[in-house]
Amino acid sequence: MYKNVGERIAKLAEILTVIIVVSTILIGICLFIIIGKWIGLLCGLTYVLIGAIAAWVSNLILAGFGDLIVSNRAILESTKECVEAIKKSYNSIVTTPIQSINTKSTAETSIVIPADKNNGIDMNASNENITINCPNCGASQNANRQFCNKCGTSFK
Repeated sequence: MYKNVGERIAKLAEILTVIIVVSTILIGICLFIIIGKWIGLLCGLTYVLIGAIAAWVSNLILAGFGDLIVSNRAILESTKECVEAIKKSYNSIVTTPIQSINTKSTAETSIVIPADKNNGIDMNASNENITINCPNCGASQNANRQFCNKCGTSFK
C-alpha cells in the first residue's frame, strides 16, 4: 500500500491541478452568468485566474514533496550500500592483525598479537584480556607491558 508513495503524491498533484482548474473555470462561467455584464465577466475571469494560480502553486508543492520522498528513498538505499561496504572493509582490516583467539577456562577471550606488528593498537592500554608474544623468546604476556618478563626484550 505504501510503495512508491512519492510517485503517487506527484500523480495526485496532477489530478488535483486538473480538478481545481476545471472547477474554477466552471465557477467563473457561473459568476459571469449570474452577475452578468462586464462586472460578471471581470469577477469570473479574476476567479479563474486566481484559481489557476492556486492550482499551479498546490501542484508545485505536492509534486515537490513527492520528489523529496523519491530522492530520500534513493539516498537511503545508497547509504545502506555504503554502510555495508564500510562494514566489509572494517571487518577485513580489524581481523588482519589477530593471529589467534584463545578461550580461557574462565570464559575470557584473549587475543594474541605479535609484538613487532601492533598495527596501530595502543600497547599502553590497560586491557588485561589482550596478550602479546615476545618476538625473541615467544613468552605470552599482557599487552600493556613495555618489556618481556622472561628475557627483557623491548616491545616498542
